[in-house]
Amino acid sequence: MLPITIAIWDGGTTSIHEHLPWLQETLESGRTVLVLDVSGAGNITPLASNPRPLHDYKGFVKKLGEDLIGLGDSLAALRAYDVTRAVDACAQGPEIDDKDVELLGHGRHSIYALLAGAVESRINSLRADGGWEGFAQFVSTREYQYNDITSVVIPGVLRHFDLPDLRRWVNNGANGG
Repeated sequence: MLPITIAIWDGGTTSIHEHLPWLQETLESGRTVLVLDVSGAGNITPLASNPRPLHDYKGFVKKLGEDLIGLGDSLAALRAYDVTRAVDACAQGPEIDDKDVELLGHGRHSIYALLAGAVESRINSLRADGGWEGFAQFVSTREYQYNDITSVVIPGVLRHFDLPDLRRWVNNGANGG
């Protein structure tokens, strides 16, 4: 049975070349690796529906995120769900050790690994590198980068937690794993 690491990073499978040293090291250590393209990212990036860049303030990803928020959901929640479904799929693999599932989140997409790690008990280990400090820090900044913001926004999140809380809960095993 092979242990598995599910990697979630900005650009997904289109950014594998940037992570080749990590991939080689992880594979050589005996782990299987799944690089996950979450909804609307990597090789499943949607075609632009307007002339603006996809992640621009008025681009398609913003529109998708706003539509989901209007439906009482969010792109961040959808992508975290993608991660939990990837754990489900890996558990079905006959050669995969579903007792040794690790998540690696890198960059801004690390938020999806954190969210999934908080709710998915089959995740034994989680590492989230990079990304951003938290929602409170973001909303209290006078001028902020708003491109691609709807991919990480969770309406009302600060009434319940912030990313430092989530990191602490996941590190303390709040997911039951």
